[in-house]
Amino acid sequence: MQMLILYVVDVYYNRPHRGLGGETPNNCWNRVAQEKGVVADVPERTRRRAFGKLLNRKVTGRGVRVFGIDYTCQALRQFHLHNHKTNVDLRIDLTDLGWIMVRVGDEWFPAMSLQKCFDGVSYDEWQAAARDLRLKYRDQVVLHEKVVADALAKIAAINAAEQKTFATLLRNVTPAGLARGEEDLYLGLSIDPDHPEDFYLPPDDDLFGHVVPLPKKGDCILDKPTLILDK
Repeated sequence: MQMLILYVVDVYYNRPHRGLGGETPNNCWNRVAQEKGVVADVPERTRRRAFGKLLNRKVTGRGVRVFGIDYTCQALRQFHLHNHKTNVDLRIDLTDLGWIMVRVGDEWFPAMSLQKCFDGVSYDEWQAAARDLRLKYRDQVVLHEKVVADALAKIAAINAAEQKTFATLLRNVTPAGLARGEEDLYLGLSIDPDHPEDFYLPPDDDLFGHVVPLPKKGDCILDKPTLILDK
């Protein structure tokens, strides 16, 4: 991967290109950028709608569950209460399981994970941690979130060491691989906050245009959530 990136950026982009009349791609980009300007960065919500993995899940009072993680927002709650349909489409970025995009009607809304320990956690990290937890605590029914967070931190440290040693790693998670994970690791797995009904999201659907208020320390609903492994 590192060699490919270096070749594309440093070699290919700086060689004359027949399709550009002999101009290099790098010079062409700089020239056109000066003449036409550059499109602003795509908002993360739009990026996830375009490139996130498309899945379909049943909506319950807790929201939608993906890989054993529950996601919710005001739109999903209203959908569950008033819509006769049972399922919604969603888009998930496998490099960050902290939040997803869900489609309710013709609109897309951000839905947050009920547990903060998944912010910035990739699917690969959660899959490895879930496998480790299944093996280590297969005889226990309830696990505290701290156990999950510690396992995720351990996996993240191992991955960081591997990437430092072997350079960039590129993995492609296939639909079949995701389906196997759902059946083998996440079936019967639930992460249960103490008071999920108190979870709050601002009514506006623009996650990045507002500050999401956090509960005070004394009444934080995420202080002691538990992970349940159903037998």
